[in-house]
Amino acid sequence: MWGRLVAQQPGQIAYSIIDAKAVGRFMPPLFPGAKAASLPELARQLALDESRFMQTLDAYNAACRPGHFDPTRLDDCHTEGLTPAKTHWARSINTPPFFGYALRPGVTFTYLGLKTDETAAVRFGGERSPNLFVAGEMMAGGNVLGKGYTAGVGMSIGTAFGRIADRVGRKDAMVYALVLMGASTLLIGLTPSYDSIGVVAPVLLIVFRLMQGISFGAEFGTASTWVVEQAAHSKRRAF
Repeated sequence: MWGRLVAQQPGQIAYSIIDAKAVGRFMPPLFPGAKAASLPELARQLALDESRFMQTLDAYNAACRPGHFDPTRLDDCHTEGLTPAKTHWARSINTPPFFGYALRPGVTFTYLGLKTDETAAVRFGGERSPNLFVAGEMMAGGNVLGKGYTAGVGMSIGTAFGRIADRVGRKDAMVYALVLMGASTLLIGLTPSYDSIGVVAPVLLIVFRLMQGISFGAEFGTASTWVVEQAAHSKRRAF
């Protein structure tokens, strides 16, 4: 939401203004901001209209209601008369020096994820894929996020749909891995010797060993998860 609001500002730039009370309470930004002994001076350094700048800051300061400031909880420091209202952690900006930081919109994760259904299966041309599942940010685009999101939704997507994708897709993945391992092992045993077919023999052996490696990688995760799930709770650490 905030990224979209910043993008609507002139030049797609907004400014975060803080004073000495707040400057030590957050991680320093990557790019240095402006610092001034007064708010009018800060406006000039940021090349902002001084009159409008002061009008905005004065309105904010007048709207702040005193309370007990506590950054670790939803405190009672709020504003009245502003839209939208700041419901917590609202403190007047009145203690020099003052700092200003430019804010620009950015993309922090994938908005254009793969289209899925309710089982986390990817859909191609309206058809459900039988063996491709996604979870987390890869499915967040048009499926979940839409125009905004709440804090922690990324973990929720991974937790909820990861479990669904695992339950629906792991059985097929494990079967495919076992079949591939068995087939590649059988083919290694049936591969003729170098004396019989020459250089083709080691080439085939390498190909079949690669197939074994791929199947082992797929089998390890699915089989390990299955064993742990089926084991008694007291034996899971051992398995």
